[in-house]
Amino acid sequence: MNLQFLLIIAFIAITLDGCAPKPKVKPIPTPKLDFPLCPSWKGKLGIPNHINRKVAKDDRRKLIIDGGRADTSEYPWQVWFPIGCGGTIISRHWIVTAAHCPLKIGMTVYAANRRWTSEIAQIINHGRFDPPRYNMGNDIALVKIRGIFPCGNKHIRAIQLLEGDFNVDECHATVTGFGKVEYGILGNPTNYLNELHTKVFSMATCKRMAPLFEGYPKEHLTWAPTQICGHTHGNPSESSCNGDSGGPLVIDINTGGHHEYILTGLVSWGFHCGGSSPVFYENIAKHTDFIRRHVEHTVFKRVNKCDKSFHEEGRIGRKVHKEPKRTTLYAGVCAKSHGASPKPFFQKRFYMMSLAPQKHFLACRMECVKHRRRCKAFQLIEFGTVSDCALFDDVGINMGKGSGATCSVVNQDSNFYNTATSRRKF
Repeated sequence: MNLQFLLIIAFIAITLDGCAPKPKVKPIPTPKLDFPLCPSWKGKLGIPNHINRKVAKDDRRKLIIDGGRADTSEYPWQVWFPIGCGGTIISRHWIVTAAHCPLKIGMTVYAANRRWTSEIAQIINHGRFDPPRYNMGNDIALVKIRGIFPCGNKHIRAIQLLEGDFNVDECHATVTGFGKVEYGILGNPTNYLNELHTKVFSMATCKRMAPLFEGYPKEHLTWAPTQICGHTHGNPSESSCNGDSGGPLVIDINTGGHHEYILTGLVSWGFHCGGSSPVFYENIAKHTDFIRRHVEHTVFKRVNKCDKSFHEEGRIGRKVHKEPKRTTLYAGVCAKSHGASPKPFFQKRFYMMSLAPQKHFLACRMECVKHRRRCKAFQLIEFGTVSDCALFDDVGINMGKGSGATCSVVNQDSNFYNTATSRRKF
């Protein structure tokens, strides 16, 4: 048998083998995941690492401006960007934040209370966001990190997102961030996470709060349909501030003894920190299509109820130091209980040339601290670049009307007159 014959036989064998029908291979089915995120996160989305205590009265700690420090990694979905913005983990790859935050590719992302880091790999701003005018709404952006968030770190966990047309009016809300804890330009962002308990309202209800915006530029009040607002009745000085932008506002959807939070809003904008006017947040439920278009694995939830009571910060079983409200702010001039105008025992005028307008409120407050023996309330009336401060030793509970006026009644049982405390936060 020669070599040529062997080659012919081999060629025929290969050809016949190629023509032979191949056995059908049954494909291995891809397992359907009932929970597309970390298995260790299942059943824990929106559950804080430390449970806060529920109380009947509004005597919880004042939690950002008029706020308090959160427990370490109490809110494991919180992230922080070093340019002074917050964000929320919504999947193993993605964060949601405010579009007005000046983020850049390669910027560091901090999680686990700044103990875990990654970098920004991709930024997607909402297509209808207008950078100079974030009060117009659509102030939302998605941020993808390099790599993934770990499953084994108990201080890192995503949160579920609100979906649908649920009416959020009067829902108990918690805002967290590393922003300022002082009014105006005096404060600086903090190195620790702060929390604030407040109430959240639909934009329709926010519009009915229009009197609280007296004295502010009306052209900024656009009442954007994609936003909601937060406000604490009786103590409107509680608010988010510079450095909290893009951070989470969550509502509590568990009306029992524990907490289950759901991401409802993102810190967007306000007129000034600690003032009498509400703060605006981007409404997550208005952007479910935008998020789903870019984020494959995230968890949305429809709800039909929320907790409308307040909560005292602190772990169950641990003694919590209660801080009474230092002041109660009213929109309008100070008045006696029968409506008459009290006579101030001290008056002072502040000018923009000598003091920045955003410092006027704090300066008037400090005058009340200096006159601690007599001052029961202080009033600030702003007009243009000038503000008039007045101190009173006799004031009632009924407040009068007044454009640009704010009356602050001192709680005599609080530590308001402690100079160091008054300088530090409201």
